[in-house]
Amino acid sequence: MSVAMRYYSGGEAGFIELLELYCIDGRWKTEILRQSGVSDLPRYRTEVHGLKSAAVNIGAIELSGIAQEQENAARGDADCVALDLPALLTAHEALLDRIEAFLKARG
Repeated sequence: MSVAMRYYSGGEAGFIELLELYCIDGRWKTEILRQSGVSDLPRYRTEVHGLKSAAVNIGAIELSGIAQEQENAARGDADCVALDLPALLTAHEALLDRIEAFLKARG
């Protein structure tokens, strides 16, 4: 929480709400990324850009970096997207699982 709060300018209650919204959007985002992937690089680039920004907003810097690499690759390197998409999805889903466990523990 303390690390994440470095990237968020509001209070703790607002950050918890941001995490809840991130999870709701995150499950949907995972599916969109999975579906678009190499089959629709422009859409994938847009969606992975959003993930990059959302991740940095909650302090998930490592995931944001992976998303940045995928955003760059989506400018025309379909092989790189295909190769690294599974790692992006795994990292994103693991983050969502950790956030959901954190939120559940908070009640």
